[in-house]
Amino acid sequence: MGDLCAEQIDYVRNLTFSEINLLRVNPSMPYRDPARPCVRWWFSATDAEDADEFNHLLRPQNQERLEDEGGVCIIATHLGKGFAEAGRPHPETERVLRSLSARRGWFVPVGELLDWLRARRADDNLPGPEWRSMQWRWARDLVTRRIAARRRVLARRS
Repeated sequence: MGDLCAEQIDYVRNLTFSEINLLRVNPSMPYRDPARPCVRWWFSATDAEDADEFNHLLRPQNQERLEDEGGVCIIATHLGKGFAEAGRPHPETERVLRSLSARRGWFVPVGELLDWLRARRADDNLPGPEWRSMQWRWARDLVTRRIAARRRVLARRS
């Protein structure tokens, strides 16, 4: 299976974070990992488990910060989790996406974005300190997201 991946797939998502601007967490993206040669290139993503997390992530102040920083955002989400009801988009999702579309962003497929980032890199590898920082950040973000999700579930039950 690894051989097939190495032959057919350019990019594989690795860690996910709560940060909207991935360059703040993983400026060396995309990167190679010599210890895992079956993947050509790894990349990070911003995690939004459902519509509520997605809408919170793309709130106007985050969009503004992403734009001001000239950042990069690749969102990993599940469109089947609250994004539409009875054939209608979630009203908040519609609002944040309309706001986003009015900005001066470069909205391209992930592969095109990663090709562009890769062409600007002088080195293919991920520096050790960046990798260690990413691992700690991923663990912290995972715990924080799980606690926030649990609170949302409890709030809905109340």
